[in-house]
Amino acid sequence: MNRNVIITCALTGAGDTVDKSEHVPVTPEQIAESGIAAARAGAAVVHVHVRDPKTGKGSREYQITEVRFEPQT
Repeated sequence: MNRNVIITCALTGAGDTVDKSEHVPVTPEQIAESGIAAARAGAAVVHVHVRDPKTGKGSREYQITEVRFEPQT
């Protein structure tokens, strides 16, 4: 039996998750910090949705995210 595991972390969730938990990251900086924390905790993959920092709602305006998500070595 293969016991290799890949841990993924969905940081922002989809839909109206901000109203359900104050722990959902919203700003690009919060999302980046949460992604780094997830990686340090063992996640190999993070999945994020862009959120409007003013409303916390999901956004298709990817330009909001000025933070570059690049592998850390």
